[in-house]
Amino acid sequence: PEEDAKAEAMMKSQGVPWMVRKILMQIKPERKAYEEVAADGSKTLVLASKSMSGEFIPAKCISGWTHHSEFFGYKFETVVTWLAGGVLRVENHVYDKAKRKTTVTDTWVEGGKLMVRQSAEADSYQLVFENQGPI
Repeated sequence: PEEDAKAEAMMKSQGVPWMVRKILMQIKPERKAYEEVAADGSKTLVLASKSMSGEFIPAKCISGWTHHSEFFGYKFETVVTWLAGGVLRVENHVYDKAKRKTTVTDTWVEGGKLMVRQSAEADSYQLVFENQGPI
């Protein structure tokens, strides 16, 4: 539908190759939220997104949390920040040989639904996730 077209346009403007865009568009977006409990009993909220491999990639919901990874020869940097109004912002910076490209994902709860808006440069799209099981 319309949101799929926006998502593909955003990936195209980010320089994602045609074949990779087609593969990514076949993946059903999924998110998981859970608590991670440290040995000292402290708890951290973790929001994980499903990757192309089917694995879930976690982002710890702590302002300033940063993660570095590599995928398909690209380097990724993920930075987490809490914004006013309870909005969780995750910035994904993708580095190729020439430049850095950034995708911003804002996540919040509205009316009992998990709302996710992704944007890159002038493009953006929004997803709504409904609870499929116990929280």
